[in-house]
Amino acid sequence: MRWFCIGLICAALFSEEKQPEFWSTGPLINYSDDVVELGHVAFQPYFIYYQYRGSYDSDWHFHSFPMFSSFLFQPFTRIGICPRVEFNFTPQLYYNHVDGAAKWVFGDMPISLSFWLLEETKKVPSIMFNLLANLPTGKYQKLNPAKLETDLGGTGSWSPGAAFVIYKEIYLWKAHYLAFTYSATYLFQTLVDVKGLSLYGGGPGTHGKVRPGNLFQSDLSLQYSFTQNWVFSMDMIYQHQDRSRFSGVTVEPAGNRSLEQCSLAPALEYLWDENTGIVFGSWFSVAGRNTDQFNTFEISIYMYR
Repeated sequence: MRWFCIGLICAALFSEEKQPEFWSTGPLINYSDDVVELGHVAFQPYFIYYQYRGSYDSDWHFHSFPMFSSFLFQPFTRIGICPRVEFNFTPQLYYNHVDGAAKWVFGDMPISLSFWLLEETKKVPSIMFNLLANLPTGKYQKLNPAKLETDLGGTGSWSPGAAFVIYKEIYLWKAHYLAFTYSATYLFQTLVDVKGLSLYGGGPGTHGKVRPGNLFQSDLSLQYSFTQNWVFSMDMIYQHQDRSRFSGVTVEPAGNRSLEQCSLAPALEYLWDENTGIVFGSWFSVAGRNTDQFNTFEISIYMYR
């Protein structure tokens, strides 16, 4: 009996607990930590409800205005086109509403190429590099003043840029993981022709060109798995955009000041298996300068095939 008890103790000490996989849809805002394999597709449609209730001035003070709401549909699609390389595109459809004015509009379509540079190991994080661009398919100029900007859907800029993504997951015990994703994004803005009232201001007599300010965004995401099926995530985002510059003829101010914004995006993820899940949460601004205050309610379904 003594040797049997000693054997049980030794088996408990030297046996390794089976480590389950970490399942995740990805955080609400940040980039994915890997690429879709060649011949596979990840489809993740987003349903987003935006509310804009005010703006921050140049001294970071908040001022309210009539609520502008927008429903956004984004069928985010990722396609594996080469080993360790994927192509992403995101069409956008808006329904905008404010003070009795409303309109359905198509938005711009962000596209990107993602390169998986380094695969994660126990000691080394995963590293991704993304080349980004924006197809300016949304309306941004010649807006109807009576529509109160509900006919606005785009920026007019191609916005070429790049993002650097670092990801590391840490196994804690049983099905519990802690995962970190950090991304740094920089977008260069292209010259935009503007006529009339536009995203950049102006009025009926405006005719010229706008150079939107370049944009930098930093996003640190944390994910914690309660079980293999349930995961909590939090995005912490800082954004800075340089001043926009206008040249041409206008009777109203055109162009925008530099802006800064800090926001958070908590979310819950539920996964039926490693290839199918749902994520829902909210993204909201907590401070800003020369930018709008916003909050969203978001839900997205993740499917990998």
